[in-house]
Amino acid sequence: MNIENNTSDTQLTVGQLLSQARESMGLSQETIAERLCLKVAIVRAIDEDSKPAGVEPTFLRGYMRLYARLVNLPEQQILALLNKDNPIQEAKVSPMQSYSLGKKRKKREGWLMKLTWVIFIILIAMVGVWWWQDHQAQKQEFVSMAEQNEKIISQQDNEKSQTVEHNESTTPSSPFDSLSQGAAASNVASEETSDTSTQAAVTQPETIRTVPLPGSQVTPAPIDRSQINNETAEPAAVVKNDTLNLNFTGDCWLDIRDANKKVLFSGTKKRGDTLNLTGKLPYQVTLGAPANVQVQFQGKNIDLSRFVKASRAAKLKIPEA
Repeated sequence: MNIENNTSDTQLTVGQLLSQARESMGLSQETIAERLCLKVAIVRAIDEDSKPAGVEPTFLRGYMRLYARLVNLPEQQILALLNKDNPIQEAKVSPMQSYSLGKKRKKREGWLMKLTWVIFIILIAMVGVWWWQDHQAQKQEFVSMAEQNEKIISQQDNEKSQTVEHNESTTPSSPFDSLSQGAAASNVASEETSDTSTQAAVTQPETIRTVPLPGSQVTPAPIDRSQINNETAEPAAVVKNDTLNLNFTGDCWLDIRDANKKVLFSGTKKRGDTLNLTGKLPYQVTLGAPANVQVQFQGKNIDLSRFVKASRAAKLKIPEA
């Protein structure tokens, strides 16, 4: 009996097993379709072992598995029958061909990378050389300014020492010497005043007044055209607003440039010298000894006390921003 039952079970299809299990539970096709959210035609096709129209095999296998769970059939039994009827064919996967860029393109990219690195290194080297040259130029400028300041300070010290020695040598040694020196100075002053008075008397002749006779024609005095021309042609002193005036009370090294970096003056000036410069504003002024210079711009004195107190060279712009 067991052998006959086994042979009868093996002959049943998936649809027959599912329909028998459904009937044993007392469920209709409509109930199965409602619970599985399927159409009644699909459930009927599964029971009849036919393929429903418009349903993929993969989805149909899933519907059968859900059907088997609902009617309490083991899924492995259903899957075994499905594999026997419709074995799953392994998909043939063809190996993908590699589409490489090729040797030529790789070589070209390698050369481009090398070229970009070379250009980048050259740019860095040029920037470094430019910075080094600028640093050396500034260093030399400061060294030259320091040397000029040392020379000027030494000259001022020498002048001070000479004036002190001169004053010490000219101081009277006794009160009698001072009295004699005062008397001699008064005699010299009196002689000088007498000489100047006599020279003024000689150089200033008396004016002679002439009285015209009655009936004579009076001739007008000649007119000096040169004096009239000189009086009428007096040059008007026009002072430009952008003129820079410098008066030197001692030796000083200086460098003055305008807004276009044009060198208006670069060199050394001595005591008593003056300098008047005009150019495009603002002026870039560098003074080695600011204590020995009086700078005027637009009739106003430029304050250099901060540089004098710090005992350093003055670097400023006129007018200051």
